Amino acid sequence: MPRQSRTRTETKEQRAARLKAEQERRARQRAQSTAIVVYPFAEWCTLRGLSVPTGRRLVAAGRVKVTYLSERRIGVRSDHDEEYLTSCARDE
Repeated sequence: MPRQSRTRTETKEQRAARLKAEQERRARQRAQSTAIVVYPFAEWCTLRGLSVPTGRRLVAAGRVKVTYLSERRIGVRSDHDEEYLTSCARDE
């Protein structure tokens, strides 16, 4: 004898409430994840698909702002990374 599945059906109102709650949860999660992170330079280059020499050329050209982690180490803050990405975006 085949098993009958008992799936719950939700009304339009229940679905709308569930989706709204999920949307609010995601918005809260995004708001919490806006903390600034500093990526080490080589890691940032890998993250963006760039070679380290190309990344250095971007820094020299002033297209990417860097943060000095120590005398010899540099990094890219997440907010500066966002600025770089928006400058690279193509207008459609």
